Amino acid sequence: MLIGRIDLAKLPLRIGYWRLPSPQVRLLTFVIGALRGNESPEVSELLLREALDSLRRGEADLGRVEFARVGCPLYRSALKLPGFLSRDLHPVVRPILTLELSKRHEEVLKGFSKSLRQELKQKPKRLRAEFGSVVLKCFERPEELGVMVRDVEHIAAKSYQRSIGVGFRDTDTSRKLLVFQATKGWLRTYVLYLGDRPSAFQVGCLHDGVYYEDDTAYDPEFADYSPGIVLQGEILEDLCGRHTRAIDFGPGDAEYKRRFGSTCHQHASLYLNPATLRGVAYNAVRTLTVTADETLKGAASRFGILPRIKRFFRGRGQKPSGTRDVAPT
Repeated sequence: MLIGRIDLAKLPLRIGYWRLPSPQVRLLTFVIGALRGNESPEVSELLLREALDSLRRGEADLGRVEFARVGCPLYRSALKLPGFLSRDLHPVVRPILTLELSKRHEEVLKGFSKSLRQELKQKPKRLRAEFGSVVLKCFERPEELGVMVRDVEHIAAKSYQRSIGVGFRDTDTSRKLLVFQATKGWLRTYVLYLGDRPSAFQVGCLHDGVYYEDDTAYDPEFADYSPGIVLQGEILEDLCGRHTRAIDFGPGDAEYKRRFGSTCHQHASLYLNPATLRGVAYNAVRTLTVTADETLKGAASRFGILPRIKRFFRGRGQKPSGTRDVAPT
């Protein structure tokens, strides 16, 4: 079976960090791991044909397959089945990095670069000398959520992620998800305290021996002390003590993921557009926007200014002009 849900969402139109005006659509989303059971090419094609038929019947405006592994039958079917005018010509491909763990923390550290091992050893010492104490708190139970959300939101509100409209937000939806995970016994949210001040956090859950990272951020006030690296090191040690099999860092190739990750797989998110006038129009608008975005990013990369642009926005204490303070869809 292929499990999806229908949401009201904004059609994601953006160039770089700038969000463009976009229509609201009914989006049929198949999240990561939505295909359960037989994943053969024949079954994948059959299921996606039915999904496209449901779109043509008007049950939703668009469909989206999220983070299908590149080359898998579901990915190939999603590219092949729609006609040319309805086909997603620009699937968003992102790496998903993981770190395989053993029961001994020392064995995991041996797989890291020498520079990372030195940082994991030296930076906590510097923090203790500066702030007196460095404490990692793991929030797991429903009764801990009040303090957890308060301290996580305190950090997130000042982070660069908030300035570009992504990352953790204290909303009804996020609280319901946290309550659900805590009730199931899956929640593992880590907050690093310098003295009594929250400095960095990692929201995640532990299920079937795998820790899945979600939102993470640090307080820019402590940027010179690299609280994010210290947080990841402390989390790693805690998870090894819990006999965790692996850490799934989620999509994206952030520098810390590349440094800590040991295995990388490419996953793609792509749209299913019905063969209707509206579906073709949505696809054309998305294609033009994505083409412009990729062209500008490619030019910035060739001229060597892309890293500087990213650092500029990450270092700003205010929103980039043209962005809106909304949660991602």
